[in-house]
Amino acid sequence: MAVGPNVGPNVGAPAKFASATVVDCTGQTVLPGMIDLHIHATTSNLGSLQAFTEPFSLQLHKSVRNLEATLRAGITSARDAGGADLDTKVAVDSGLIKGPRLRLAISIMSQTGGHTDFWHPSGVVSPTMSSHPGRPSGIADGVGEVRKATRRMLRSRADQIKIS
Repeated sequence: MAVGPNVGPNVGAPAKFASATVVDCTGQTVLPGMIDLHIHATTSNLGSLQAFTEPFSLQLHKSVRNLEATLRAGITSARDAGGADLDTKVAVDSGLIKGPRLRLAISIMSQTGGHTDFWHPSGVVSPTMSSHPGRPSGIADGVGEVRKATRRMLRSRADQIKIS
């Protein structure tokens, strides 16, 4: 097997790595962490009736399991496309929970009657990704409301704006 000039035992290794654990990967494949550009950490069964019967905060507890499973699958960075809010990102960054590095959309922006308007003809509004202080509503009609919704998302520390 041919190796590059900086690969091998202690080749160019600074003294600070002298006590590092060495893992023999002979015959194995080593990949860098992968990036998933579309996850929803707070939902496991989007569109199910569970959201109507479960306590609101249960979605946040489920995100702990979902994020750890994402990390175990080899995803080391992920873009949450709506649902997770700043507390989820802070919990991962501080090591409180295990998960990939996160980039957040916070909420998904759409028009009334659009992709994220969870109003039903019965008058019931689905709690799926419902707004709360850390996750403002993404419903916006017209230029002025889109600007205002964007500012609310950025104030909530969104890393990107998702429009659907």
